[in-house]
Amino acid sequence: MVSEATAYYISLVENVIDDESLSVEESILNIEKIEMQAKSCLTTEAYAAWNSDKISIQISRNK
Repeated sequence: MVSEATAYYISLVENVIDDESLSVEESILNIEKIEMQAKSCLTTEAYAAWNSDKISIQISRNK
C-alpha cells in the first residue's frame, strides 16, 4: 500500500498523462518536475514505490 504522499504524486503524473492538450515534450517536462518534487519529499522507500507505479502507469497508457 502506498502512502498518501505517494498517491498524491502518482495522481499528478496520471493527470499529466491524461492531459491531451500537452505535447509529448511538455508532458515529459511536467513529469520530470513532479519527479524532482517527489524525490525531495518522499522517503527512499516511498519514492521507490512511486517510481515503480509511475513506470507501470506509463507502460499501461502506451499499450
